[in-house]
Amino acid sequence: MSRAAHLIFEAKQAITDEQLQRFLELQRQGRWEEAVTQLGATLACVADLLDEGAEALLALDPLANQRPGTVPQEVHVSIPAEAHSLENGGENREPQSGSCEA
Repeated sequence: MSRAAHLIFEAKQAITDEQLQRFLELQRQGRWEEAVTQLGATLACVADLLDEGAEALLALDPLANQRPGTVPQEVHVSIPAEAHSLENGGENREPQSGSCEA
């Protein structure tokens, strides 16, 4: 892993940690609708971080791509329609978080 790639990975890890702390704080405060929204952002960051880590590991062992039982290259996540309706609670609110891109 190059130095630049390592720095990007560390930045994504810090963003993921921040997203998790936001979720936990909303949960502690009992702000459940906002916590659900934040959970989606947190999980997206975790997925991005895991993808980045898997790519780094595969770069260390290129033959791993040819072995059965390896980690899938893409993971698709969908948010149920009910979560979207809870997300705004009928109000226009700003999203709880931004992108996980560093």
